[in-house]
Amino acid sequence: MSKELVGFSVPNSLLNKFNDNVQRNYRYRKIREYIKNLNDNIEIKSSISKDVSIYPIRLDEIERRKINRIVINNSSKGNKITGSDVISYVINEINSMPVRIRDTMHTSFTLDANVYQELVTLLKGDIINLSFEEFVLNDYKTPNIEYIKSYKSIDPKAIPILLDKSVIKLLDQIKDSVSNIVGKKVSRSNIIRDAINQMIVSFKNEDNEVIQLQEKIMNDILSLKSIGGKKVVKELIEEVQNLVDSNIT
Repeated sequence: MSKELVGFSVPNSLLNKFNDNVQRNYRYRKIREYIKNLNDNIEIKSSISKDVSIYPIRLDEIERRKINRIVINNSSKGNKITGSDVISYVINEINSMPVRIRDTMHTSFTLDANVYQELVTLLKGDIINLSFEEFVLNDYKTPNIEYIKSYKSIDPKAIPILLDKSVIKLLDQIKDSVSNIVGKKVSRSNIIRDAINQMIVSFKNEDNEVIQLQEKIMNDILSLKSIGGKKVVKELIEEVQNLVDSNIT
């Protein structure tokens, strides 16, 4: 199902805490998952904060309809809210969840230098071990047996890493399972490399960079409106539309 980009006004205090607690590549997913489990009849208070930013997120039709139903149900009870209030509520609820407590230990693995650099580039400054832990705990469901069996190092680089013990335990369980399948011993490094390979493929398919750029543009437009008014924004939108049309033709 295709997703549509929708912008919501969210208090900066909520966004700052949300961005601190949730790794970049999992923010939109956590919001969508929380929306999916929301009760249509939940009562939500209207936000009165004026210190807001436009937060764009791609939502499918089912998610957009869920938000609209919540808005309508609240309005029918005399509680006038908007979709932005719903998203602000969701982000606040996610912020209220206990942060995962990490009990870490050192481990290491080898990875080709170019693969390591590609991962660093995709993470755009996010901490590698935290992003890796989130991926293993949430997305690494099926190890790629053929990749694990056929992997050959070209330019190996030793990577020390501090990982949560629960993640290492899960990796070792997967390692033992794969060892039984292939009929020979598989190392933890084999599993980590496969997880990183899948992680890179997954992140390449995300459009986070586009969304972040759209978020910046939308916030710049909000600032422009506060300084120059609606007329200036409308003139800018017309110029952008003319630019798009000229490029198409």
